[in-house]
Amino acid sequence: MANDAANNARFQLQNYLVEKQQVVYSIKEVEGFVLISMDELRSSGKANDMETYDIIVSTIAIFSLQIVAGISKVCAERDNQNCSADQLPPVLPLDCAIYISETLLLLCNSN
Repeated sequence: MANDAANNARFQLQNYLVEKQQVVYSIKEVEGFVLISMDELRSSGKANDMETYDIIVSTIAIFSLQIVAGISKVCAERDNQNCSADQLPPVLPLDCAIYISETLLLLCNSN
């Protein structure tokens, strides 16, 4: 891959930054079908394939930044003593299943 301005592209979202080369290294780590397909696009020499390659790399970079920025906004509900907040609603599948079965048991027992 030639070392030009497009290959040194940087993508930024809020305070997070990723360079195009970091995304390319991540693609190479995946190996298999993904790496073979990306290498075919890059080495074909066709302008359309190179554009597709750049779009895929850019999309991966932007999506990765959105994930990191989103995860960084997650905040656990804690009180002043750093204990978990009051009764939080169930959110995990197992918690939801237990909550539903307990609720159904209460309803059955009250009748």
